[in-house]
Amino acid sequence: MTQIYKSLLLMIGLSLLITACSTPSAPPPNTPKNLSVAAGEGVISMSWEDTSNNETSFVIYRDTVSSATDTTPASTPYANVDANEIFFQDQDVKTGTFYRYAVAAKNAGGTSALVQQNGDALTPLPENNSPIVVVILTPPDVALHPGDTQAFTAEVSGTPDTDVTWTLTSGGGTIQASGKNKVTYTAPDAEGVYTLTATSVIDPSVSDSAEITVTQIEDVNALPVITSFTADVPSELSPLYVTFDWEISDADDETLFCELYETGFDEENYTEPSRYNDCETYISMYTPSYNYPQAGTYTADLYVYDESNAVAVASVTITVQD
Repeated sequence: MTQIYKSLLLMIGLSLLITACSTPSAPPPNTPKNLSVAAGEGVISMSWEDTSNNETSFVIYRDTVSSATDTTPASTPYANVDANEIFFQDQDVKTGTFYRYAVAAKNAGGTSALVQQNGDALTPLPENNSPIVVVILTPPDVALHPGDTQAFTAEVSGTPDTDVTWTLTSGGGTIQASGKNKVTYTAPDAEGVYTLTATSVIDPSVSDSAEITVTQIEDVNALPVITSFTADVPSELSPLYVTFDWEISDADDETLFCELYETGFDEENYTEPSRYNDCETYISMYTPSYNYPQAGTYTADLYVYDESNAVAVASVTITVQD
């Protein structure tokens, strides 16, 4: 009985181990975006855009580099920040030492790609008795279409008073408060480049701005339309004189250009087609024709192009007998 009991326990343990090993892990979170870094008095502050809803933490990467223009990317894990946080302030820095930063999102499924700091490496400002206020606005720049909305957040460091005032280029859309130092921006109908600025209340000389580019959604070019393409075949005996007719149109009102391959388009046995500029007008005034001297079955192909080189194709079959 004891041996049976031990065997049963062993089988249960193996089953639990196999189940644990086969349980799939969650996918890694998305890569954060728009990492913004600023130097303050004795500190370097940063913020980013959270693009995931499944991270358990953010990993801050930091490396020292030789100079402000040294672009060596950060790759050494330095600190961890809780999920949904989008700010970090590094106080363990020295003036005269240059730092570069990166951030990644992390969960049980793994770590996202790193988003690196743009621009020059930073060194903290010298410490003195007067605190230096820093304002960081995220995201720093966006591209939108008319009517689109975008959330912006201002992070203020170096002072207990973290309030900001918001200003927007005249005619550049609207902003509505959505929380502490947060606004929701709505893009205007007019295209343009607009500036949103957050200014510290305690020190109005300190601010940060975001550039907003508003562009119209590009129109999709409409293809030409071949309503009909016909061949007038008076008989089926060679030689056979055939006339052609077509009805075509274009929703964009572009001038249409036609190529008529009377014996069909064939890349291996290519023959030059008849070409007609403004073929919509041409067909209303003239009658294209072709003489088929030999018996056979032919396929005439009509290619219609608009000014953007979009093309429509139609075909008609012609039979010629001896």
